[in-house]
Amino acid sequence: MSLQNSQIFFDASGKRSRWVYVAVAAIALSVAGLAGVFLVSAATSPALPSVAPTFAQQYLPILTEPRVAGSNLGPKVNLEHQRYGVETGVSNTRRFAFYVNWDPNSFFSLRTNAANIDVLLPEWLHLTDETGAIERDDARQQKITNVWLAANAPKLAVMPLVNNFVPRTGEWLGAETGRLLRSKTARKKLVTNLRAYLIGGGFAGITLDFKQIPDSDQIHLVTFIRELKVAVKADGLKVMSVLPAYETPDACLSP
Repeated sequence: MSLQNSQIFFDASGKRSRWVYVAVAAIALSVAGLAGVFLVSAATSPALPSVAPTFAQQYLPILTEPRVAGSNLGPKVNLEHQRYGVETGVSNTRRFAFYVNWDPNSFFSLRTNAANIDVLLPEWLHLTDETGAIERDDARQQKITNVWLAANAPKLAVMPLVNNFVPRTGEWLGAETGRLLRSKTARKKLVTNLRAYLIGGGFAGITLDFKQIPDSDQIHLVTFIRELKVAVKADGLKVMSVLPAYETPDACLSP
């Protein structure tokens, strides 16, 4: 008896070896396929459904819920006011856009949409105290933006926004602004500073955004707006004021 014939698992026909090779090849292909799937899944981000709250979920409960006694949020928003669709009078509607130095996305958005904007409202000025002094918000970024506007959107009207916010502390100078508005001398200084800034920059006007002013000083804000409008009228400059949507009609009185 030969040595091969004496082996227990010897297959003289070779059929068993062919099946073994097929099985090994199938296993190898399966492993390669699983490895490929793993590499693809590791290199791509999963497409998960958005969990961000909708506008209604995020804001409407806050805007429409009854006000807590003592809160200064103002009356709840009347959601029954008539709203017009985008197809209504679009060609005659001027489009205003806010702009800030501190968010790079704001500059990107400006470069992308400048052709669709009529008036730009950049946050470029802050009150510093109750004397009527003002300071620029990031003068370097403001210069960069002005250079880009001059080269790419020379016809875009710019009305810089001045507010009473202090970037260094994150606070609003409400009480200080109230005292400024009560002072005829401080109001005159602020008018002079704003007019000089607007003329020096060749801007179309100024936008006011003063917050947390005591109720007793609101009437002085109206006085200041009137004085500012008179001072810049001969220069062809405009004056606008930003008001919260929840203000009452009396508080939104236009001078």
